[in-house]
Amino acid sequence: IDETSGETASETDETGSAAQTVDASSEDDWVYLDLESESTVTPSTPEDSADWDLGFKRYVVSLNGGVSGSGEVEAAVITDEAYEDITQAPLDGYFTDLPDGDDSDEDDDLALITADSAWYAYDFTAHTLSPNPLVYVIHTVEGNYFKLEFLGYYNDAGSSGYPSIRFAEIAAPGD
Repeated sequence: IDETSGETASETDETGSAAQTVDASSEDDWVYLDLESESTVTPSTPEDSADWDLGFKRYVVSLNGGVSGSGEVEAAVITDEAYEDITQAPLDGYFTDLPDGDDSDEDDDLALITADSAWYAYDFTAHTLSPNPLVYVIHTVEGNYFKLEFLGYYNDAGSSGYPSIRFAEIAAPGD
């Protein structure tokens, strides 16, 4: 993988899930991922593009829905089931990126980094990020459902801005 290009490295893991590392190390540029194609895309106007599901910039993750895009992507967080055990999407509990609320910062409230559903835990002593034990169900632009888990945030050299994830398509609610 070229670790300065915004590209991703993808392979299938032992569970049949796509395992991917996203080069989101740029301080300025977003990297957009389409879950169905397991690849990064470069939409000319991301805010109204149906080409992407998740956007990455460093530790920030956006959904192509709500305030971040017109794709109507939404996520549900699963806290009580292991990744391997999830085979069907839940009926409800979905949320998307929202405009800034009443918190002290001026950033939008992005679904996967808000306090109740943050994909990462920050270690104030070591100043490092590590994945929280959460699984997300992502309802994509195309209407499919994927389970997704964060595996890490650092590349092999220890540099930050390289979130690694695994994901697999699962059955829709009620199927």
